[in-house]
Amino acid sequence: MIINTGSAGGLAPTLKVGDIVVSDEARYHDADVTAFGYEYGQLPGCPAGFKADDKLIAAAEACIAELNLNAVRGLIVSGDAFINGSVGLAKIRHNFPQAIAVEMEATAIAHVCHNFNVPFVVVRAISDVADQQSHLSFDEFLAVAAKQSSLMVESLVQKLAHG
Repeated sequence: MIINTGSAGGLAPTLKVGDIVVSDEARYHDADVTAFGYEYGQLPGCPAGFKADDKLIAAAEACIAELNLNAVRGLIVSGDAFINGSVGLAKIRHNFPQAIAVEMEATAIAHVCHNFNVPFVVVRAISDVADQQSHLSFDEFLAVAAKQSSLMVESLVQKLAHG
């Protein structure tokens, strides 16, 4: 199993710095082979999105409840650029209005997990709100996000190890 953790930019309106996001699915926000009949974000020969493991999601949500953390579960999108501005943010919101967070690695990891039939979940803490000031707030709040992510992963590993 894979637990992918780290920081992410918040897209859901209820999220603030330090809150937790849990994936139920991961998608690429910047892949475009729609000319060949694929959905925006879908790569050839792949599903449009990569579904997280239900048991890992449930374990993560149990940890969130035990730790009394604010969290949102949903679609996490990934791309090769740090989202810092209205153009990139608007494109993501247009193509993936249901996305709760954006970051740069999770979908690639989910893609590999899919290829090798390895269960995964993405559990990240919000470091910024993916707006025009995200490059400033990311630097300022990365330590907060790192602390929250590590707290979640420690709790999740303990829960998975001990049932």
